[in-house]
Amino acid sequence: MTTPSQAATAMSEDPLRLFATCSGRLSAHWEHQWLAQDLEPQIEQSQRDQMNALIYTLLSDETASDVLNWRINAKHAHARLLSQASFSFDAEAAEWALKRAQEEVESCLGLMLN
Repeated sequence: MTTPSQAATAMSEDPLRLFATCSGRLSAHWEHQWLAQDLEPQIEQSQRDQMNALIYTLLSDETASDVLNWRINAKHAHARLLSQASFSFDAEAAEWALKRAQEEVESCLGLMLN
């Protein structure tokens, strides 16, 4: 789980880029859960929607294309991690990918107040 100090450090960077990246990760994770018919989902659609709401508070016409690019790239990268975790024949690589994906999601969820 992300500590308050880790969240503060992340927020000191570009918050819009951080929120966009997290939105992509949460989207990929949510879709993966849905495709895998995960009975105990880690991500709820409402959490992804909350992250998108954070983006819209900071979004401007000048940053819209960058935000879309960051979201797509993060979603693609996270989906690759989840694919490796699910389908790799290398158990060690699969375990690493799953752990990394979960850490990324927990970091993003730690940015939101629930």
